[in-house]
Amino acid sequence: MYLPKTLKSFKSEGIYKDAGVWIKTFYPDVPAVLTDDAIIAFYAGVQRLEIPKTNTYKKLITYARTKKINLIAVTDDIVDYVPDFFSKINHRDLRELYRVTSKKEKVVIYQVIDEQQSKAKLHADE
Repeated sequence: MYLPKTLKSFKSEGIYKDAGVWIKTFYPDVPAVLTDDAIIAFYAGVQRLEIPKTNTYKKLITYARTKKINLIAVTDDIVDYVPDFFSKINHRDLRELYRVTSKKEKVVIYQVIDEQQSKAKLHADE
């Protein structure tokens, strides 16, 4: 039997709600979040920018920087859009801020490091 993703999200709203409330509490001035789950943005009280079907980590980071996005909130579903996301995470691009897990799901919130800071880190690491 196949259940639509909306039922999955409704069933496990808790961790998504917790992530959204965390954003609202610690990043109240963020206007939008790039995310693969609408519940997170709803509870954060911000505009949701849907993660594009870019297929690569590098394209996703470029998109986030182009749109001047400060936060990316991802669930396990990110691999449906960007299969290499978790294997390619680089500290010059993203900094993990928050993680919440349940038995079968997780939400991770990352801060996008802007290109200027990323280049400065690259030179500092050399």
